[in-house]
Amino acid sequence: MTQRATAKKQPRPTAKAVKTPGPKQKLPAIPIHHQISSVLRQRIAAGAYDTSRPFPPELDLMEEFGCSRHTIRASIQSLVADGLLKRRRGAGTTIIQREPAAATWAIASLEDLIKDYYEVELVSATIVPAKEHPAQAELFGVRKSANLFRVVLILSSTNGPFSLSTIFTTVENGMTVPRDRISSNIFLFLLEEYGGLKAVRAQQSALAALPTKEAQDALNFEKDEAMLVLRRTFYDRLDKPIEYVEMLCRSSRYAQMVEFVRTENLEP
Repeated sequence: MTQRATAKKQPRPTAKAVKTPGPKQKLPAIPIHHQISSVLRQRIAAGAYDTSRPFPPELDLMEEFGCSRHTIRASIQSLVADGLLKRRRGAGTTIIQREPAAATWAIASLEDLIKDYYEVELVSATIVPAKEHPAQAELFGVRKSANLFRVVLILSSTNGPFSLSTIFTTVENGMTVPRDRISSNIFLFLLEEYGGLKAVRAQQSALAALPTKEAQDALNFEKDEAMLVLRRTFYDRLDKPIEYVEMLCRSSRYAQMVEFVRTENLEP
């Protein structure tokens, strides 16, 4: 009888937009298959599964997570697309083994970086001259004589507005998203849904700065309160940038928790 890898159970715009504010809307919960693939991705990164054995079958995962076969298949397909699993007819699903980098740490999953829940207010969704944003134009390989697509959002929690977020992408990508959907979900997810894109990795930098006038007007910083600046770039599997976002955050209302997993094999 073939032994299978096991792991401990865990709980479970089609037209040019104009600068008009939109209503606040509550973001929907992250889809179940995204949540499951995030858990499985973390287990794989942590070495929770024996890579010499087949990956747990769909029926076992259906029982563990209490969901349908369709949901499990969508979760597994996401990991296959990310290059973590391999499926072969007759051989089942296996984990793709990689040579570990020495003393390297990696974020547990991309979903962990973008799964925050909040209310979002659309400030603007516009086409802007690339020459006004040279760094972003260079990132996307856009001529300065061309244009970029820019979205500005105010994100809020139960404690009030905490982030003024400015998102850039190509005009081609941005125009695939209907304007009335921009404030309904995380913008990266909308690019994936309507633009047929797929983000597989992200790069982030973080720094502290004094609040800008724009951020002060939007977020109403307290006296002497520092501003947290997060800059993220999301890439597809060809290492082509999909989205760049700069988040100007009130440090008293937003703290990012990131889990890292060592990717080297540690001998006892």
